Parts: sequence; C-alpha cells; structure tokens
Amino acid sequence: MMTEMVRKEAEGTLIGLTPEERLLLKHCFIRYAGQPMEEAAPVRLLAGRLSGAECRIAVLGLRQKGWLDAVVKTWGERLLFIPAVRLPGLYRLLLSKERGTPDAGGQPETLLEAGEGMEARLLHVLAWIVRNGLPLTSKGTVHKRALTRMNELSPFKESSLRSLGLQYAHSDIYSLPAAVLLDLLLSLGLLVKDTSAYTVHTPALFSWIRLPQTQMSRWILLTVMERYGRSNPAAQHVRGLLCSAGTRTEEWLAVDPLLELLRQAEAVVDLDLREEADQWMTVLAEFGLADKGMTDAGSLFIRWRIPAAEMLKPDFSPAEPEQNGFYVQPDFEIIVPPECGFEIRWLLECCAGQTSAGRMSMYRLSRESITEAVESGMELQALEGFLMAYSFNGIPDNVLHAIRQWAGGTARTSFAAVTLLRCRSREEADIAAGDPRLSGLLERLGEHDFIIPPGEEERVRKALAAIGLTPRKGTEGSGSSVPSFPLPSQESLGTSAEPEHADFYAEGRPGLVYSGKTLHFYDKDAEVPSPESFFPGRSSVPSSWTSQLRSYHPSTARQIMEQAVEWQTAVMLRSGDQDMVWLPEAVSGGAEWQVTGWFRSPEGTDRQAKTVLKPSDWREMRLLLPIPLV
Repeated sequence: MMTEMVRKEAEGTLIGLTPEERLLLKHCFIRYAGQPMEEAAPVRLLAGRLSGAECRIAVLGLRQKGWLDAVVKTWGERLLFIPAVRLPGLYRLLLSKERGTPDAGGQPETLLEAGEGMEARLLHVLAWIVRNGLPLTSKGTVHKRALTRMNELSPFKESSLRSLGLQYAHSDIYSLPAAVLLDLLLSLGLLVKDTSAYTVHTPALFSWIRLPQTQMSRWILLTVMERYGRSNPAAQHVRGLLCSAGTRTEEWLAVDPLLELLRQAEAVVDLDLREEADQWMTVLAEFGLADKGMTDAGSLFIRWRIPAAEMLKPDFSPAEPEQNGFYVQPDFEIIVPPECGFEIRWLLECCAGQTSAGRMSMYRLSRESITEAVESGMELQALEGFLMAYSFNGIPDNVLHAIRQWAGGTARTSFAAVTLLRCRSREEADIAAGDPRLSGLLERLGEHDFIIPPGEEERVRKALAAIGLTPRKGTEGSGSSVPSFPLPSQESLGTSAEPEHADFYAEGRPGLVYSGKTLHFYDKDAEVPSPESFFPGRSSVPSSWTSQLRSYHPSTARQIMEQAVEWQTAVMLRSGDQDMVWLPEAVSGGAEWQVTGWFRSPEGTDRQAKTVLKPSDWREMRLLLPIPLV
C-alpha cells in the first residue's frame, strides 16, 4: 500500500525522541488519539513498563519537542493532549506497518457517490444570505421564512447525517441539514452572528473566494473531521487513518485492512470499527470528499476525490486553477468549468442566477439578475467588462444587447441617506460657511442647512466647537444604508489569498453543533517544570543509593524502597548473577516488610503481573533515576 519512500518518511517521524518518549507517545496515541488526558494518565498507561519518574521526564521531553501540549483548568488541573498537527505523522507511522493487502474479493461497486460542487453550493448560499439576510427572532433563531429557504439550499441530506448523533442548539427548530449548513459556515468564519442577524463576514469571504478549490476542500475536510466526528478516540483513529491512507485520488482503497491495523494496535475500546467506518464514509460522501464502495464479498472500500493525506500536511500548497473563465451561450446560459476560480464565480452570483452546481456549474442571465446586479452596485460598464474579460468565447451579440437594455433603465436615479447640519439662524450658518476649517466639508442647502460628506461628522463637529457652534449630541432622525453585494476589486481578480488570511478553522469558534471539544475553554499551560523538581529532597539522599549496587541492612533497604516509591522511580535489584529492574508501587509491613510492584517488561512484551518481594529476594540494590542528581 505504501511506497518505500513513504514508509521511510513515516518511520523517520520520531527521530530525535528517546526510547522512553517513543514508548509513552505510542501508548498515549493509541489510547487517546488527539483527545485530552489527565496528567496522571501516562503513568497509569505505562505502569509495569516505565517508572512514574521516567514517564514524567518523557512527558516533559515530548512537551519541549512539540509532541504533547497542555492546558490548565480553572481549578489548576492539567490536561495533556497530542496536538492535531502531529496526528497525521503518527497515522503515517501506523500505516507503515501495513505490508500490502490481498485481493479483497473483486472490484467494488459504488454504494454512495460523493456529492459534486460542495464549494460552489456553499458560495450560492452565501450569495443568497447577502441578498436576503438571515434575521433572528428574539430567541436568537433564524426567522421561519429564511429558515425554510436554508432547508432548501442545504446540500446535506438528513438521512446521511443522522448516524453521527450530532447535538446542536435549537434542535426543536432547526432541521439537521440546516443546522449543519449554518454550523459549517460559522466554523469557517464566513458567517458571523450579532444580536439581530447572521451576516456574511466580508473580509473572510474575499479571502475565501481567492482560494483554489482544493484549498477550500482542505478547510472543509479539517472542519468536518474536527466538528462532526465522535470524540471517542477509536472513532478518531478511524477518521485519521482513512485520511492518512488517502494518498491517491480516484482509486479504490480497501478499508478493512486499515481497521485491522487498529485492532492489532489495540486501539479499539467498545466500538464497532467497521460500522464506524461505514457511517463516516457516508458523511465524507455527503460533503463531496469521497465515494463509498463495497465488493460482492462485503469488503468496504473508499475512493477519495481529494488528496486527503496531502491536505492534512501543514505545508499543503495546491496548484492554481489552469482556467479562469466561463462560456456565455446565445440562450443566456453561462457554463462554468470546474477549474474556474471562485472570485469569478462570486461575480457571477452577483449578475446571474445559478441553475445547477456540480462539477460543471450553470448560471443564467436574465432581466431580474442584471437589474439586481446594478441595484447592488455593479455598474453596466463594470458588468460588461467582467463578462468580456472572462468569457472564453466572448459575449454573443443578442446577449450583449439584452444586458445593455436591461441595465439601461436601472439605477439612473437614487435615494441617499445623508447627514444634515441644521443651524438655528442664517447668521450662524454664514459663520460656518465662511470658516476655512470647514471649507470643502459643507454643501449648503438654503439659508440654514448643509449636507456633510459621509464619514466627516466628527471632523465637522470639532471645527464647529472651535468657532462656538458646538452641535447637540446625537443625531435627529435615522436612515438606512443602501443594500449592496460585496464585490472584490477588479485588480484582485486571479490572485491567491495570502496564507495568513486563510485560516478558516479556529478551535472554539462559535457554531451550532456541540462538538464535544473543550480544550479551547482552558488556558494554555505556560509553566513547564524542571526535571529536578520531580525529586524533592534530593540533597539529603546519600549518593551511594544512586551510584552503585550495594547490599544494605533491611532497615536501610526499606528506606531506599520508600524513597523510590515517593519519587516513583525504578530500583535495580541483583539476585545471584542476575540484574532486574523493579518498579515499586508500595511498601507495607513492619519488621517483616515487603514491597509490591512489577518487574519491568521488555519492550514489545506484555506487562508482567504485579508481584510482592521481601528483602531476602535480592542481594544488592540501587535507585535508578532517569536523570543524574546534582
């Protein structure tokens, strides 16, 4: 399944880690995936394999090297987790153990095909919201009429999403398809909520439409992975492994061998992996990311429509669209090929009505769409220039004539909301009109009134105050802004978004779906302890206890064992000619004392059973510390 080059790359993932760090990272990854764990969890996981002190030192090393991160709850409890950016490398490492798969029972048949045109459909939804708005009721939910339209525009089917068991706000009002649509747009930062409405966030929109489609797909994939999958670590493993195995597009990939890797790694805890994979592939198809297939023998297959494994890499850099245009037909249809950039598509959303969104999108020019475009701020000259510049076949004469006719009688006059300055007398108006500080800022209307240019109110206010004509606070009356369609500048067309503006997934960004992730609620743990702090009272411990194997009186041997228990460190025991590493857990008893613990298990073997030792069971001993004491 994996090429030798990919295998070597995966196996080099952990270069620079100590054996203890590798062992601890492996067990934390298998048990928790990217989910948070208690600070004591690594010690419990590795009991019988590493001492507690070795675990703490390994955690410290992994934090310093970026393989573990930590947050602190309000009451001081620390949580550890593997950062999401590190998970793809660990899945590639797990995949490197897959040595190829036998014939899985024939060519799979497509059970569920990926939906086409997800990005174009989302763009159409944003355009509809810009034109019509998403006003909210006093309870903070979308008005019924707009919500009905959201249900119609949503590209998702409830039957495909139901298996996820998603919990979301206002579930008694919102359908599942509408809730996921709104949540996706909110999570991507394209939609924002204020007290009265959901609105399109224009700066994010302009960055979004300048992205190549594959980059859009990447942000959708990351959002889907993080927000709509179960928090169960085994379920996260299924999602992560399916993505990391998706190195090739448009080729069927056997799923069952991947699930077997998880079983062999003991990553299964009360979860039917095959059912989880089946349900998750249904979701991937719903979002247009992958096809689901099955052979006659019942073997599951996945066929990625995107290079999922590449998209998970932080340095993913997609190619720019090869074509950036469309075809205008004599019947007023506009055919948009899949390579067309989305900034061009957004301008089409302004001046044409979308009739279909798929691999090949279709729009239609009409009197209504042209009139609405002009009303929204796209003037006839700019409209003609846009269509001329990006139509591969030009504009048919009949279409151009109709556009000019439709636009010619639109927006020739307009109503404008302006700020009016009103003086109490003609004399005061004359003083204001003659002051040089107000030159160019006032347009006189009659004897007492002036029009103030937009945005100059504060400047005029200060100038009036300086000449003794301080205005009354506040503004009499109210006005409404002219609705407009956000239009990028002509100069920006065809350019790509800057990387720093392209972060369309931020953990903790408000949405509708309760994702179950809570790490963003806590403060990042900036305090990284020193290794020496794990060994309090070290200056009072005799150096001989740690430097060499020696025989001790039973009372001194007990002190050494108790010190090992306090520090959670290992003890080297010599019995005859054999040296053994002992991991003590507790010392008990009086004169006839004993110690409970484990003999360390060699790497790759099962943990040995807990054992009880007496002082007579060994001849010499010394403390084994993971760092030298100074």
